[in-house]
Amino acid sequence: QSYGDLALRRQADGIISLGMHIPFVHRKNRKSADPKWPPLVMVCEYLGTIPVPSVTIDNRRAAYDATRHLLDLGHRDIAYIGGANDFSLSRERLKGFKSALSRAGLKADESRLFSGDFTPGFGLDAARSILGQKNRPTAIFCASDELAMGAMSAAHGLGLSIPRDLSV
Repeated sequence: QSYGDLALRRQADGIISLGMHIPFVHRKNRKSADPKWPPLVMVCEYLGTIPVPSVTIDNRRAAYDATRHLLDLGHRDIAYIGGANDFSLSRERLKGFKSALSRAGLKADESRLFSGDFTPGFGLDAARSILGQKNRPTAIFCASDELAMGAMSAAHGLGLSIPRDLSV
């Protein structure tokens, strides 16, 4: 919100947002952009409710391809750490992950699917839970670099070598 306020006061020329919230929307039921807003481009996340310019990737395909890579390396037991499901990119990445497993004749183990914040801290906590399970997976798909940093930290903390003991 503070960055949105800077732009509204013209202390910034515009905003490139990586999140799913428009930083100067104060009313939840707004259906269109306000012409008084400074330039705004959404990156990674599609809002759908308010038409603003956006730059995105095919999150489902990207997750499918990354999971396919793990499968091609021989992994058959792959855990998933993703962002909160209120983000469309999180939902799409999880769909891509599950789709790749399904095409390989595998099913995602619900006890190894973790969704939360896109932070290294959540990646660390989720990976500790995953790696603490009786039969730990051979790979973890992380839906962001931040989550992967946390997962790798958890693995190193347990004395695991990446990629020898665990692929991330």
